[in-house]
Amino acid sequence: MNRHPVIVSYRSVDDLKTLKDWFYNFNESRDHRLRAIQRVKALSTRGRLPHGIESTALLTSICLQELNKEFQVDSYILRLSYSSAIIRFVNGLLDPFQQSTHAIPLHHLAKTLNLPGFFVELRHMSTHENLPSLEICQIACERALNWLYDNYWCHIEDEEDDNDDEQSSEEDQLSESTKLIIENYVKGIETFIDKSQINPNLKTYKRIRKQNLDLIYKLGDSSTESAIKYTKAIKDIKKVLFSSVERSYSGTQILILTLVFKNFLIYNSDKLDSKKLKFNSLLIKLYKPLLNDLGIPFKVQLILTIISIISNYFGSSINNNEDSEDDENDDDLKLIIRFVNSKLGFEKLVHSFEVIQLLEWLSFMVVDVLDYDNKTTIGLDINRRFNLVNINSVTPPTTTTTIASRNGLLKYILVQLHTLYEKIPTDNQDFHKCFIKIYGELDNCCTNHKIIKNIINKSNKEVINESYKKIKNVSQVRQTYELPPSLDEILGDTTTTTTTTKRADSEPPIGPSTIKRSKLNQEKHQYLFEPYDTWEPTPFGTFV
Repeated sequence: MNRHPVIVSYRSVDDLKTLKDWFYNFNESRDHRLRAIQRVKALSTRGRLPHGIESTALLTSICLQELNKEFQVDSYILRLSYSSAIIRFVNGLLDPFQQSTHAIPLHHLAKTLNLPGFFVELRHMSTHENLPSLEICQIACERALNWLYDNYWCHIEDEEDDNDDEQSSEEDQLSESTKLIIENYVKGIETFIDKSQINPNLKTYKRIRKQNLDLIYKLGDSSTESAIKYTKAIKDIKKVLFSSVERSYSGTQILILTLVFKNFLIYNSDKLDSKKLKFNSLLIKLYKPLLNDLGIPFKVQLILTIISIISNYFGSSINNNEDSEDDENDDDLKLIIRFVNSKLGFEKLVHSFEVIQLLEWLSFMVVDVLDYDNKTTIGLDINRRFNLVNINSVTPPTTTTTIASRNGLLKYILVQLHTLYEKIPTDNQDFHKCFIKIYGELDNCCTNHKIIKNIINKSNKEVINESYKKIKNVSQVRQTYELPPSLDEILGDTTTTTTTTKRADSEPPIGPSTIKRSKLNQEKHQYLFEPYDTWEPTPFGTFV
């Protein structure tokens, strides 16, 4: 099931379970901590160890050194040892997240990991000031070991159980015939993906486009080698649209799921866990020519599938199909397709930023799909079961909706957007901001677009305008009644407050002696203390 194997210094998870027991399960009659440290040293000779294991061994080693009555260590050496271990503990956790051009405050990074700011302050004190007292070092060591247990060691068995035991138990419940169906599905789809060369063609397209985003090759252009490869990749990708794969799995569906789940349109969870990435608007510029070549029907299919994928992330599918009772009652079929998607890598979204990226795509796509030549006949037959009830439905589609005009398409999309908006958590400002952007783009399109503003009917314009105002008002009300920022937020977001002074409305820069904030800033933030531009946080232990 693991598609990304990694070489590790231990043989299996059982080795980690043993270390966990030795490090944390001890008493007067049973104490294997020294043995655990020796085992960690042995494992380290094979390769790099996870930071959680290394830090646990270092902190435990110092604790045992202090308890050693045969060889008394000077308190200064103990303080230095504790301080070094704490510094390595904090740096090893936070340094991997320093991926931006400018250094991010450690308080801010610590907050993202739920690491108490106490450790950041202690690290600063140990590095730049007098060493902390032995009592503080002992407290910090105990808290660090507890934090490592809660955030690293206790998840080892859970991950093993979640990824293996639960899945294997579900597989055991399946009959042999059902397992054979899953195997045949996977083989059939994998054979189709290999023959159609979907991934290599998409990678070829991506590589050629990244060479010059402003250069768009026309199909059939043979002036350069890149143009020839570009044309061949596009033609091969377009062939996929008219292919049938396995029952309800069409070539269009496979292509859409590949674009979403294989790190093309968005960065997926395996990259987001190791990096703090922001949505790159250049991705839209990168893939826009491809989407244009694939045509309006594909764009509409992509929009509705994205809506369905996001809805599944929130725990349920959008259901506009009155004939979907058979689908809902057929748990075996849903279980089959869930295993098939898992084996193929087309799994549910697991990271909230994956959702945000897809919402960013929607803000572009809902306007882009309306911007086509009047001479183009839309004539779309949209499969409601495939797109809206469950993108993973394995039953043959029976209900379709025919859309014959631009206004009909917009009305259809607005209904799905409204249904999706009702499902998002009320306390997530990031999701609400994305929906404000989506409806804002539509509202601007109905007002300023040269062609669309004269075609969209009054009913659709009213729905867009009312929805846009409602979502903005809801967001403003939430900001008004937000709690004031915590001390960690004040200390950790110093770079955020300075970088956000460059606003879109071209406000003049605020000088160091200026104390007043603009009205815009006052609306966005509620300050616990009176703000001063020249104020800088001072770590404890320093006399000012």
